[in-house]
Parts: sequence; structure tokens; C-alpha cells
Amino acid sequence: MLDTYKPKYFKFKVRPQDFIVEEKLHSLPTGSGHVFYVFFEKKFQNTFDILDYLGKNLNLQRKHFWIWGLKDKFWITRQWISIYKRTLQSRWGPKNFLNILWKKAKILKTSWWNQLLKVGDNKWNLFFIRLRPTAKAKKLKKSFLKEQVALVLKEISKNWMPNYFWIQRFGKKLSNPQIGLDLIQGKIKISNPIEAQFKVQALASWLFNRYLDLRIEKWWFNQKIPGDIFYDVDRKVFTLNPDLEGFVPTGPLYWYNLVINENDAYLLEYENLKKHGLTWKDLEKFKKFDVYGLRRPIKIFLKDLRTKWQGLDLLLMFELPAGSYASVVVNYLDYRIARLLQD
Repeated sequence: MLDTYKPKYFKFKVRPQDFIVEEKLHSLPTGSGHVFYVFFEKKFQNTFDILDYLGKNLNLQRKHFWIWGLKDKFWITRQWISIYKRTLQSRWGPKNFLNILWKKAKILKTSWWNQLLKVGDNKWNLFFIRLRPTAKAKKLKKSFLKEQVALVLKEISKNWMPNYFWIQRFGKKLSNPQIGLDLIQGKIKISNPIEAQFKVQALASWLFNRYLDLRIEKWWFNQKIPGDIFYDVDRKVFTLNPDLEGFVPTGPLYWYNLVINENDAYLLEYENLKKHGLTWKDLEKFKKFDVYGLRRPIKIFLKDLRTKWQGLDLLLMFELPAGSYASVVVNYLDYRIARLLQD
């Protein structure tokens, strides 16, 4: 269970500047058009904090602002926001918009384009990470530690890693999945439908992680299973053809209307459900919470991995597909170092 592994050799997110995530546009705005684009940097605020502040001061609603996704609250994040020109002009124009945004964030770039940002449209995020050595790492000979890290980084740069959801999705003491299960089974009720939906989504994410555990346990992580449904991140398309370049197997987000292909992969997905006291019939209950079935790649691959040492601090820069977690990379790196050292 990589999502519950406790790092032994490097500390992550010690200071805000230790973690920076930056959205990558698939193509840059042209500089002309009817949509205003702003690239901004924030910290100690989540994306909704920014949108609510803009809405309050511009007398607009969240629906007027178009973004790609939500970003971490406690770390440095750089992301895009877009808004129609006609909406801005009805609220004193781009200059006033920027003056208000400056009070909450650092503006890095502005431009114009003919299309809006939409959630899920971005394909990759760029990460800048500083890992700081633990007391355990400092006890090792410096050259030896760097040799072990170099071996693992070489492995990581060439191989796929499990595409786990990370623990921030599961809430304090990892309680959200259990609450989601209690909702599905009718043991509790939550009056706020958005909160209830989030808890059920957390359950589905947790079940996906357990499916990954099961696949790894059976030595099927790096093998294709009859019935696998494959996905390509860049092309954003699914296929049943396992021989197409760029496509990787997917696992289930166990929600209502889940797409399945009845074969060995189907049996493994059902085995995972039964292991946690659920059946396919239970998935129909997800519909009540407006939670619908999706499939998620079981593997991630780093793009453009670059590393640098500053003393015993390890600096990493890499790209990941949107929806994947840099924390997985960090934990996997530490986990592989521990395995090398037989720790």
C-alpha cells in the first residue's frame, strides 16, 4: 500500500517553497480573442478562495470564472483563469479585474484567446519539489546516499509507477471513504448533497487504490489482463486494443454506470469489490449521489525528469498527467530507496 507508506529518508513539503505546481497549457494563448486569460501564483489559499474573492468584489458568480482544476491550499501553485471579455466589460474591465486579483495573488502573465478553460481540459502539470533529508538519511555516507538515489531515479525515469489517489482526498484520519461507505449502505445521512457526493467519491478513489494493491499483489501490474480497457492520456481516448502505442490499462472508479469488459479484468475488479463487502448491485446506489463510473489509468510515467542536489536536499522537476499526484512520485522514490537498502 504505497498510499500508506511513511517516508524514511526524505521529508516532503516542509516549507511552502518546497512544493510548486504549475499548469501546462497544451497551446499558448494567441494574444487576441474574446476571452481574457490570467496566469497567477497563490499560496495559503485554495482556488475557491480566489474565485469567491473575485466574485464578491466584482459582483460575479463562480460560474463566470473558468479554470482547469483546484490546486493545493498550503503550497505555491500557478494556474490559469479565464473570463469572457463581455463579462469583464460589464464589471469595469480587465484592469480592475487585475487590481482586485493582485490583492490575493501574484499575477505572472495575461493574454487573450478565443476559447475558455474547462475543468479536465489540461493534460499535464509541471512540479518543482525540494526533498529534505531525514535524520536517518543524514547518518548515511553522503556519497552512498546519492548513489542509491541515482539508481532509483534511473529506474523511475524508465518505468511506470502506480497511479494512486493520494491521502488528501481521504480526509483527516482517512475517514472519508468509510463515511462514503456508510452513506452507500444507508447507515448515515448527510444533508449537504455536495458534501455527501464528495464522501462517496472518496470511497470510489479508495477502492481504486485497493484495486491497484490487488493487481500488484498478483504480479499483474506490468502485465496486460484479458478484458483490460486501455487509455491514452494525450489523445484522451479508450480502446480494447492492447497493442497500440501510448495506451495503458485502466482500473475502475466504482461508480454508477461503470464501463466494464467481461473477462479476467472484470473478475479482478469484482474480486476487489467483494473483498470490501460490496457487489456490482451496490454501485447502483452511487446514482443517488450523482456519482458516475469512470476509468483511470493504473500507471503514470514522468515526463522530463530533472534532478539536482543542494547539499543533501534533492531538487526534482518533472511533469505528470493532470489528476495524478506528485506525492506518489515522492513516496515511490523513498520506498524504492528503502527496498534497495533492505530497510
